[in-house]
Order: sequence, then C-alpha cells, then structure tokens
Amino acid sequence: MRKYFIATMVIMSLIGCSDNKNEFLISNDRVGELQKDTPIQKLDSIFAKDSIVNSNLEGELRYASTERITIFNKEGEELLEITPKTNDKDEKVVESVFILSELYTTDKGISLKSTFKEVKEKYPELDIEPSISSVIVTPKGQNFYFTFDKTALKTNNLGLSDTVTADDIDDTAKITRISVNF
Repeated sequence: MRKYFIATMVIMSLIGCSDNKNEFLISNDRVGELQKDTPIQKLDSIFAKDSIVNSNLEGELRYASTERITIFNKEGEELLEITPKTNDKDEKVVESVFILSELYTTDKGISLKSTFKEVKEKYPELDIEPSISSVIVTPKGQNFYFTFDKTALKTNNLGLSDTVTADDIDDTAKITRISVNF
C-alpha cells in the first residue's frame, strides 16, 4: 500500500511540475494560459493570484491600441503587458503580449536572460529588421520576436534602410524585449 501511495505522489508531483512549466511557456499560439482569442474578461480567472492593471496611455509609438493591461505577480513584479483588440463579435480579446518577466521562455529555452548567440543556436533561420532604436529578430515560422537594443550592433552607422544580418549583431547582446503577436 505504501508503494502505491509513493508512486501516486511522484506522479502528481510530475504533473504539477509540467503544468508550472506550461504556465510560463511562449509558443506560436499561446503565452502561458493566454491564447489568440482569449477574452479579456477571462484574465481575472487566469491571473487570479496576480494583480491586473488596465491603462489607457496616449502618445506611445509602439502600440496601435491605446489600451494596455499589465499583469503583476503578488510580489509586484511585472509579468506581461497585454494589448487587446475587438473581434468581429464585438468582444475584447488578446491581440498581442509583451513579455516583461524572465520566467517566460520559449520551448527552446529562450527568455529575457538569453543572448543573441543563444537565439542563433536555437533558431538558425532568422528575419532581422532594423528600427529606429532597436533590431527586431524573428525566428522563421514564429509569431514571436526578440528585440535587441541598437547598441548591440557591431557597427552603429546603420540606418533604417540598411540590411542587418546576424553577423552584424554582437553575440553577447541581451534580449531587451520579447513580443508575441497573435
């Protein structure tokens, strides 16, 4: 009887660990529990242990929408920033997610702690686009992208119209942002 109890406890522990891992997984169709069409009204139940702050900020260039929802954990650390959109049924749903915590990782182990070298090793096919103050690196076939500060470039003389390749980015450059667009 004791063997069955121990076996049951081990199995339950393994299930609990895998659920915890999925809670912070970034993939093409989800960020943790969030999916493309997750209704905004479900955020209260998904993040029941966390704090949800809704804000309307004007004048920021990185957003098409002025509404953003920031999720904080119980220690007050930012986890995610969600931009909603209204779907064809007039419901507000998740459109994009901005990763603010190092807890979130891709299935290949890339997080905000990762370097460009790690990104290249895990995702060998990359689309690289310069912007005004950063370089956006998108693994081919993925809905998420990594942003590196433009200071990560080996040559600072590149403009918006210049082509940037993987060779132009320093291997030690840290990811500054991870974004997922559904």
